[in-house]
Amino acid sequence: MRGHVAPGAGVATIRDEDDALVRVAEPGSRLCRCLRCDAWIDYEDPDPEQTTSEFLPGADELPRPKRGRALDERTVVRAISLERWVHVAFFLLLAILLVVVEFGLPDIQSLALQMLDNWQRVIDDSRPSHSFLVDWLHRIADLDRTQVGLLLAITLGYAALEGTEAFFLWRGKRWAEYLTVVASVSLMPMTVVALVEKVTLVRIGGLIVEGAIVAYLIFAKRLFGVRGGQKRLEEVFNAEVNWPEIYAHPPTRTPPVGEDIDRALGD
Repeated sequence: MRGHVAPGAGVATIRDEDDALVRVAEPGSRLCRCLRCDAWIDYEDPDPEQTTSEFLPGADELPRPKRGRALDERTVVRAISLERWVHVAFFLLLAILLVVVEFGLPDIQSLALQMLDNWQRVIDDSRPSHSFLVDWLHRIADLDRTQVGLLLAITLGYAALEGTEAFFLWRGKRWAEYLTVVASVSLMPMTVVALVEKVTLVRIGGLIVEGAIVAYLIFAKRLFGVRGGQKRLEEVFNAEVNWPEIYAHPPTRTPPVGEDIDRALGD
């Protein structure tokens, strides 16, 4: 899901029958239609080493990028991935502070302890499901090396879990959506208990966000067979996008020509 998908950009010869996807613009340049967004993009004619084929491939060989609802859903899942990356960064920084507390110089240890003290409140409010970390951090100065090592291992474990979710959600792996749902649901009881003990707007907001993510993945992405499961989801996407029609007919808006191209490039 990156950039334009313009199969006509790399063909050596532009034929009249290819005008739904690529057209000659001016000597040395061409207008190529993006199959993802339907925009007409100005390209220079490819050099011999950049040429992908002599002619535009047949419909069976043309790319089929995500469009419409499929593209919208990928965008939402990537937003969830970014939210997970924020968690990963948080836990990695926490792990670094724990290492500094255990092995750092006295001056650095003092600063790290002060930062950990501030982060206790951040964890307590924003990630109440990890409230046991707060209890341990309250006693960080009294913990022995084994206990600090265990706390560090737990912190890195959370970072690894959420990093796995984030990385593979971004890449569109369906199993990562299942992992995200299972991990979120398994931690929700602790979130609810923490919320009962102390109600804050941040905790309420965090619970709402987690609940919304779980609901979206289950119902919109049809996990666990909900609403027909993956098979039905693919049928919906395929019914929405008629690729033979898209390949054969350009969008209703016409591509720019002549001075319009120069004006667009000048802007």
